[in-house]
Amino acid sequence: MTRKIKLIVIAMQLLMFAVPLGLVTYFSETHNWFWFGLLVFVSVVIFVGLQVVQAKPTLEYLKKLEASEFRLRMRFDEYGIADMYNMQSMAEMNERNSENAGIITRGNRFSLLSLSAASYIDPGLRRHWDSLKAKLETGSPLRLLILNPFCAEREVRDRLNNISTQYDSKFRPDLLVALYNRFPNVSIRFTSHNIYCAVFFSETEMMYDPYHLGKVEDRIENYFMAIKFINRTDLAPRHSYYKILERHFEFLWDTSEDIEVFFRKYELQLESAFRNKPPLKSRYAVMEG
Repeated sequence: MTRKIKLIVIAMQLLMFAVPLGLVTYFSETHNWFWFGLLVFVSVVIFVGLQVVQAKPTLEYLKKLEASEFRLRMRFDEYGIADMYNMQSMAEMNERNSENAGIITRGNRFSLLSLSAASYIDPGLRRHWDSLKAKLETGSPLRLLILNPFCAEREVRDRLNNISTQYDSKFRPDLLVALYNRFPNVSIRFTSHNIYCAVFFSETEMMYDPYHLGKVEDRIENYFMAIKFINRTDLAPRHSYYKILERHFEFLWDTSEDIEVFFRKYELQLESAFRNKPPLKSRYAVMEG
């Protein structure tokens, strides 16, 4: 609505209040009920018309918003995009975390690619560990793939985050060892490739968190976005985003190092950085010569 139209509407509203009020009073005092009723009817019609004029821009905006949301929903559904979350919004972050817990509750087998997996395996963060532990205790398998804390990619991220210690505090080998020792259904591997994102998925659903190197103020901005995918199997010859990212995980998993191999390879660095790390119980039988 233009400024000129707004001024006209305001002027008409003032006239609608002042003029009819005087005339209605006059007609009622002179008992001229015909003109009294006619004036009331005309005033109501004009009032409704003014309200429609004022509401038209809002109604048009809501109509465009509804059409846009419908168009996006159709595009999202076509490739298995279930939802998106703005992680700079506390409400949407909580919604995303709640949905992650739902993926754990509904799933039977799980895979996780992450920088440190702290949100999932650190009880102190009180985020996803309780839900995940309950599933692990029932025997659900978990493949855990962590970025090598000593690789070049990790060094770049640590430098941008102004981490001057030998390792990021979110990397907790003690928790990884405890997890590996306690649950035989948990497999842990390390990759030195650029992982590009974090993905946590069950056999039917996936939560995707893209990584970036965007440093804002004094560190890489953690609060970015998250996308939930569902495993669409009816898109052939096209491929769902779930399937594409599942293949991303499988490549990194197949080219990674088992935790036992990794701990032997980086024994000196681990001992230097983590003096209280508990011993890792090997799952491989030692062959006698």
